[in-house]
Amino acid sequence: MKSKISLADFLPHLPEQLREGIDTQLKDAGVQPELHRAVAVAGLDEVDERTFSGYASVRTVDRDNEVVLPDGMNLDQFRKAPVLLWGHQWSMPPVGKDLLIASDGYGLKTRSLMAETPLANDLLTLVKGKMLNTSSIGYIPMEFATPNHKSYGSLMDAARKWPEWNSKAEPAAFITKAILLEHSLVSVPANIDALITSVKQFKLAALGKCLHTDVTPPPPAAPAPPAAPKTFAPRLVKTAAQVQIELQAEVTRIVYDELQRRMGRV
Repeated sequence: MKSKISLADFLPHLPEQLREGIDTQLKDAGVQPELHRAVAVAGLDEVDERTFSGYASVRTVDRDNEVVLPDGMNLDQFRKAPVLLWGHQWSMPPVGKDLLIASDGYGLKTRSLMAETPLANDLLTLVKGKMLNTSSIGYIPMEFATPNHKSYGSLMDAARKWPEWNSKAEPAAFITKAILLEHSLVSVPANIDALITSVKQFKLAALGKCLHTDVTPPPPAAPAPPAAPKTFAPRLVKTAAQVQIELQAEVTRIVYDELQRRMGRV
């Protein structure tokens, strides 16, 4: 079985000469390596059940009232350690890695592989069940344009032509250049449009593995033996008169000992 991935995603990972040759052939044929043109790639069968594709970030206005331009994202450092995190928790081990990441103009398109750890298995279960479907990124902004910047007007003119443009208000900033640090699965993203777009569906055995259980229901448990009757030790309760007698005897003993000490008899 072969898996289909985006040619635009795959090209950045090829040797430079081969990549240039493919680009030349496509341009000569009048074809651009766009996102929707897929190419069959062998060798990914063994990881198919734990992979999904989607966008780590897109160029729509986010909840911070900013637009992150995917073409300005430097991916060189990230590709050396393409970690997939849960909720931007840098101090925790990753839950997976990005097999592929590239800009398609609209966003950072990714194909991710989940690790085989308890947390990653839980997250993969949520992804497969379409209960978790959003991503986010951590990055260092290098250049940006605010409304008083000379390039802001041209950026706004270009953005208004995008079919996905979703804001009548002017964003506070366009992030035009940045360095990508990490990619995270998140429950509440900064950009609600950064979605998981496709996911390999479970096989029954894979579902059981992800849930940390056997698919076969366990046999009924043997009935518990009846509990032994509780026993109570008898409690000795002293009356107030008995307590008073004991206190008087103790005071008498203390006074007697003190008198004996002062008389030099002790």
